[in-house]
Amino acid sequence: MAFVMLIPFMLVALVANLTERNRQYRWITQTLLILGNLSVLFSALLVLLMKLAYGLSEAPLEMLPVEPRWGTAAAILALTGLLGFVPLAPGVRRLLARRLDIDPDSIVHTTALVFAVYMVGLTLMQIPFIGGLEGLEKLEVSLGSLDLWLQALALLLMGLIGVGLGLRRGVNETAARLGLRWPSWRIWLGVIGLVILLQALDFGVAAGWQALDPASYERIGRISERLFGSFMSPWGALAVGIAAGLSEETLFRGALQPRFGIVLTSLLFAISHVQYGFSPATLVIFVIGLILGWLRKRSGLVACIALHALYNIVNLLMASLWP
Repeated sequence: MAFVMLIPFMLVALVANLTERNRQYRWITQTLLILGNLSVLFSALLVLLMKLAYGLSEAPLEMLPVEPRWGTAAAILALTGLLGFVPLAPGVRRLLARRLDIDPDSIVHTTALVFAVYMVGLTLMQIPFIGGLEGLEKLEVSLGSLDLWLQALALLLMGLIGVGLGLRRGVNETAARLGLRWPSWRIWLGVIGLVILLQALDFGVAAGWQALDPASYERIGRISERLFGSFMSPWGALAVGIAAGLSEETLFRGALQPRFGIVLTSLLFAISHVQYGFSPATLVIFVIGLILGWLRKRSGLVACIALHALYNIVNLLMASLWP
């Protein structure tokens, strides 16, 4: 599902890279971005129509775990569609270029800014539509191997297309742009130390969370167990570690961070993990994003992939031993 949903974004990113060096064709990418914004606005209207249909229907929609907050979801979609037009203004991009390492005249960077708006808005829209953690638990969604690898492939392709592999850059240029370099043995030792540090952070946050709000803590545990239950084995943990580490780090720390910076990239990284809702887990993911961002800047992307992968592997193995 995630792969199919990301196909339109991949195509727009592809066109943006193809028209980056041909200014006379940039209108094509700009038109696609405008159509994308209009589509999001139209989706807000569809949500309101669904609310009307739901209200007139005598039988509830069985596919929905709880009744959505239709108005909130529609408002988020409408705001997302409107904000998507903001990066299209040259003056706004010049203003952002004072804080971010972007080229205000680049159609690729313009596309990345619009997509960042989409990532935030479309992710937040799911919370009132699904019904938050309560609805997420009732959905009883589980992640299968095919879902895992297709999602990883989609994020990996987004990152590689975004930096222009085979479009604006060759293999060596792409590797340099992503920050792919082999770490020294000292960095490998540092990665292992950071995994231990992050596990200690997890333990501390979990202990405090369980003491202060045991109900939501247990709910998150049930959601995570159902979502990743099929991967709580050595081979399953290895699959999740490699898939998530390679794809998410290529997109976030490899492609986005050099343009958006550590803090903004970490925020996008935390928001993208919608399965945790707004909880202490979201804060932990943001902190992990900051650490990964620092590691990317200091030691390159391979170290980030290794840290992310090892962290996920250890987490799943520990969860299988101590639920």
